[in-house]
Amino acid sequence: MERVYLQDPLPVEKIQSLVEWHQRVASKAPRDTIWAVVDGAILGAEGLTRLQAIYGDPVRAFDNTALADYEELGLLLWPLSHLVEKDSAESLRLALSGKPGLSFARTEDSLALLTCTLTWLTAVVAEDDLPLYLRVGDTRVLPSVIQHLRPEQHAILQGAVKEWVWFDRACALRVVRSDGGPASPVPAESCRIDDAQYAALLEDAEADLLHAELRRALPESHTPRRSSELHSWLEKIIARAEALGLQRLPDQVVFAALALDVPDGFEMLNELGQTWLDMRSGAPSLGQRIERWGDGEWYAIENFRQTIAARQAKPPVMGTRRG
Repeated sequence: MERVYLQDPLPVEKIQSLVEWHQRVASKAPRDTIWAVVDGAILGAEGLTRLQAIYGDPVRAFDNTALADYEELGLLLWPLSHLVEKDSAESLRLALSGKPGLSFARTEDSLALLTCTLTWLTAVVAEDDLPLYLRVGDTRVLPSVIQHLRPEQHAILQGAVKEWVWFDRACALRVVRSDGGPASPVPAESCRIDDAQYAALLEDAEADLLHAELRRALPESHTPRRSSELHSWLEKIIARAEALGLQRLPDQVVFAALALDVPDGFEMLNELGQTWLDMRSGAPSLGQRIERWGDGEWYAIENFRQTIAARQAKPPVMGTRRG
């Protein structure tokens, strides 16, 4: 599967909407600063070199912190005002179009507080004391993180960030604003996520995990779906697979690989019923079970494919004129 990220290309008019937002903020709240927050690992060395040539060096959010070793692979910050002044943020758009590594944080406080808060939100600790790097600069992860923060964690975030803005997978603009409630200082201890939060983050990432494994299994596969459409399709594939009792990721990868080439609903064929029963009964893997398929299963799938294709190719029946 040729695409690395399930993120649609970013059109010019979308970045211009950010420029207009910046202008409104500058007019109404001149003391506020909007920072472009870039995931350095997603941007890559080549992209960073291009942006440095246009905008200069970014602020590395993790410098002088426990995450300092990430250097250019961590969170990189540029003031949006500078990007707008240079080229209306067009170089930023080109470098990150189709990549989920760009968001914008509006703050009225110091840069030091913002970087401290971003570091606190990134270097988290799980309930079993396992240290984790929570990729809040990745817009595949960011919405899930914000959604699952506990109220006291939200209070810390909004102490530094008045608005956090990003483009979703289809490049629609998403905004999370401070609720105006009491803000809390960044604590000295690490941000701790409990087991329920960790499980929710993993569940939200299931389609991306499936996509990554599908890319490994089918590196040459192509699909006409847009990236955002492919993400939605993979979410539905997971639901369909789980309805059949396919809970393990390797089995879901095999199911998705088969579904790429077969119309939706193939799994309901009578000839495949025993396969799903066997999987629920503890068959080792879907791949091994498919290896035991005979002509009956494969003929049923091929007939289903041809029937759907013929139905789609059949011209619609036109009504006759009433006299």
